[in-house]
Amino acid sequence: MKKTGFYFLLLILLIATIYFKAPDFPLSDSSQREPLTITGRVTDLVAAEECFKLLKQSIVATNKKDLDSYIDTLVKDAQEATAKQLQIVFDSYDLKHELLSFQVLNQKKDSLFVVVYQKTINQGRQHYQNHIAQIHYTFLKEKNQWKIQQSFITNTELLDESTRAF
Repeated sequence: MKKTGFYFLLLILLIATIYFKAPDFPLSDSSQREPLTITGRVTDLVAAEECFKLLKQSIVATNKKDLDSYIDTLVKDAQEATAKQLQIVFDSYDLKHELLSFQVLNQKKDSLFVVVYQKTINQGRQHYQNHIAQIHYTFLKEKNQWKIQQSFITNTELLDESTRAF
């Protein structure tokens, strides 16, 4: 009988551990988290830090709906098409983006390939699903300055409506 009670208690503890497990990326206020750092296969920390700073600038510009500042973070070839598409998003939605991680996957003298996790929360009235996206970015040096060449979303974790920022 004691053995059964022990296994029952162990099962309850296991279920509680799984139920209360913290998510991989906390959904609470970012001020409660550790400062964001660069991880991964970094071979040139200065270059990685410049790209990290550039990505944070692009996110700040997006949150402010500052199209010119955002476009300035991109390579020349991507600016015109991106500006048209992004203006539509800015006009339609009020979103808040937050960088959760920055991991270097491959680094060369004039290019950097990273994977990031980014949380996007709808702060407006238009329907938009809150989510955490895994995004791969390629940075290139253009006229001796780091720029974002491309980004593509490789995975999305939808968040429930209780994470809405009202």
